[in-house]
Amino acid sequence: RLRLGSLVEDGLSYKESFVVRCYEVGINKTATVETIANLLQEVGCNHALSVGFSTDGFATTPTMRKLHLIWVTSRMHIEIYKYPAWGDVVEIETWCPREGRIGTRRDWIIKDLATGEVIGRATSKWVMMNQDTRKLQRVSDEVREEYLVFCPRTPRLAFPEED
Repeated sequence: RLRLGSLVEDGLSYKESFVVRCYEVGINKTATVETIANLLQEVGCNHALSVGFSTDGFATTPTMRKLHLIWVTSRMHIEIYKYPAWGDVVEIETWCPREGRIGTRRDWIIKDLATGEVIGRATSKWVMMNQDTRKLQRVSDEVREEYLVFCPRTPRLAFPEED
């Protein structure tokens, strides 16, 4: 499968660039919120595939597949400071900060590739669910060990905390 992004920071984050296409913009010729959300999802899935997680569309670890567990987005926060226009190239970086036993997070930074300017940030919270029973599950130590090797050791947030 062709993916144009790559792992960076020793495989702890993933970057991919995209050209904003004509059918991804609204009447004002800038990307729609739907386009931005789709790009974030694409980069997140490509990151999971790049580190060897399942290709079934759910980014599952071997233990998760064995136990019929999947990740489900429970919350998402997107801030766009400047919407990219038709023809602009954006670079999106994503990573999964270390989290607790109830779920995990995925963060993104969106940059204008031409200027390097940060034009958006996003964060999401994910919970684990049994795909057969549809009940939420705690993240077991075994599953945590499988995905924590791909999380940055030093805390890194898309939205830096203010003093």
